[in-house]
Amino acid sequence: MPLPSHFSKPVIVGSMAAGLLLAGLIGLKLLSSGGDSGNAGNSSTIKIPPPPQGSAGKASSGNPSRKSSAQRPATGNLESEQMETAPSRKEAMVAVSIRARRDLKLLREGSRTELESPEAREEFAETIRNISDSGERKRLLEERAESMRIARNKADTKKGFPGLAREKRLIALMQVQSLWRMNSYLAQNRSLKTESAQFDDQLADWVEKSEGMSDEEFHQSFNDLQRSLNELRIRDQAASTRLP
Repeated sequence: MPLPSHFSKPVIVGSMAAGLLLAGLIGLKLLSSGGDSGNAGNSSTIKIPPPPQGSAGKASSGNPSRKSSAQRPATGNLESEQMETAPSRKEAMVAVSIRARRDLKLLREGSRTELESPEAREEFAETIRNISDSGERKRLLEERAESMRIARNKADTKKGFPGLAREKRLIALMQVQSLWRMNSYLAQNRSLKTESAQFDDQLADWVEKSEGMSDEEFHQSFNDLQRSLNELRIRDQAASTRLP
């Protein structure tokens, strides 16, 4: 059956082209909306999901490296404190000995005899240098030693008991540095490390309390420290002889 004249061939072709164009526009719209949704999935606003429950606990308990790193600051502080203790204690022992040596020198200078003066020593040294006979030199040396002993006894008598007691204390305090050094050497022996650490504490405690001790307590406790250190020295020597 022939089509009406107003549905001519050009009209049909135009209608088909318009339909295809409309379909293409709809398809492009759909594609553009799907592409936007895909780009949104890659956006930085998307957060990474948190780990499952309990994973944080496993990481902290099951990872020994994290555990040790968490404990390291406390251990480090303890080690640094121990490292600082030795130098500070050494400085204290040295200071005690230096101060005692200085005070002893001043004390003896105050009671120095005429024979102990620099001028008298220089004069006697000049006399000895001018004597070639060995027998005569020996006689003069013996006479001077006896004269100095008598003069020293007189000076000590004038000094009195308080002065002599103070001098004996200073002589003991002068030895503190030597005791500390010897104990530090003995501490290198692993078998004596515990006893050496105990002696170090005892010596430091003695120095701190020594000023308030009576003369008897002072010298008795100092002799005890010397005895303890000597026992450690004997054990250290015994251990050294047993080594191959």
